Amino acid sequence: MESKTPSRLYYDFGKLFTATKSFIDNHNRNKSRLKDRLNANHRATAELMTRLYAKQLNQAIAKGTDITGKLPGFRTFNPSLATCKGCTVRTIINHKERLKTAGFIIKEIHHGKTGVELWINPSIFALPKLSTSVTNPNSKITQLATFFDERVKNLHPLVHEHQEQKNNNSSVNCLKTLKEEKGIRLPAHNKMITGVTRTVQEQDKNIKESRTSDSKKQTRGVKNLLSEESESAFLLQLVRDFWQYAQGKLFSNAIFSKPEEAEILNNIWRSVYCKFRVKGSKEDWKGYQETLYTR
Repeated sequence: MESKTPSRLYYDFGKLFTATKSFIDNHNRNKSRLKDRLNANHRATAELMTRLYAKQLNQAIAKGTDITGKLPGFRTFNPSLATCKGCTVRTIINHKERLKTAGFIIKEIHHGKTGVELWINPSIFALPKLSTSVTNPNSKITQLATFFDERVKNLHPLVHEHQEQKNNNSSVNCLKTLKEEKGIRLPAHNKMITGVTRTVQEQDKNIKESRTSDSKKQTRGVKNLLSEESESAFLLQLVRDFWQYAQGKLFSNAIFSKPEEAEILNNIWRSVYCKFRVKGSKEDWKGYQETLYTR
């Protein structure tokens, strides 16, 4: 008998981002001078702190820690925040000071050289922001798909397949004789002189060579078919590996039936990988897979 994951409370990222945006908008609305307002860079730093803090709180809740009475501080490092945001440590320190002035950060304690513990305004992480976890993982997979949608479309470098086209106007390898050019039909078994080597050849002696050429074409067709099957298996394994990674991170205690897993895999194939419409080499897809894990 299958067991479902018991519902538990967790901080919803969407609600927290909405609360962060509302807090900053209200602060800027009450400031008449432009230099007193929080700009887009300050907003991005606040949203980064909100996301990382919510991740810490959700991990604490998953371990059974009761945080309804008092929220713990957000423990982090200045260099880590700078790396996540792609800026310098000095910029993070300046942004923290501006956020403390705005009331977004209400308290800060330093631990060691670079470690800090921050307390964010309680209005952001109030209890109403807690939600009940859902048992259907497709909603979270859809959120991941929205995040990676633009990245899978811009996958590069792409492998361009060079295709040869027949040029009817080219005279290269042309075996037409003067009679053919004038429109006179040659007999089926007439000896003909090639336009390249000027050697005498008979058409009935080329039958064996034609058959060999046909067998080579069949061999190439089988190799292409095997190559396509190998590529399909490789791409399918990417989908399974992504679901295994997401399941370990988001649904470690959940048990899904085979129909449910098949539906989830189809959703990942359709939304995260866009049905593999973008063509790339195996190395390209491996690199993209590592990007998915990192994000």
